Amino acid sequence: MRSLIALVGIVVFIGAALVIMIGEYSIALWAFNQEETFAQQLIALAGLSFVLWNLAAYTWTRGELEGAGMSIRWSMFQWLTAQDIAMGLKRVFDILDMEPDVKPISPMRLSSKI
Repeated sequence: MRSLIALVGIVVFIGAALVIMIGEYSIALWAFNQEETFAQQLIALAGLSFVLWNLAAYTWTRGELEGAGMSIRWSMFQWLTAQDIAMGLKRVFDILDMEPDVKPISPMRLSSKI
């Protein structure tokens, strides 16, 4: 189970890193070419005032991408931890449900003299 958790963690990390790298590459190109931002009304609604891709837009978007990647990794870590705990509890309850192999013996009377 732990090897599966490690494998899923690696896959999620690689996936999040690829999304972040592709996103950063795209916004770096847009900032270099000073292209217009998309959804300018939504950006203005968020309180940001950039119309062209510039350093501020690049930095803000990069921070948002990193935050999203960290959220995905944290969510997967929490989910995998819950799965690990659930499997551990299943094993514990399976052991507790087993009948003991020890058979009780009839008690022997002790002598009254010590």
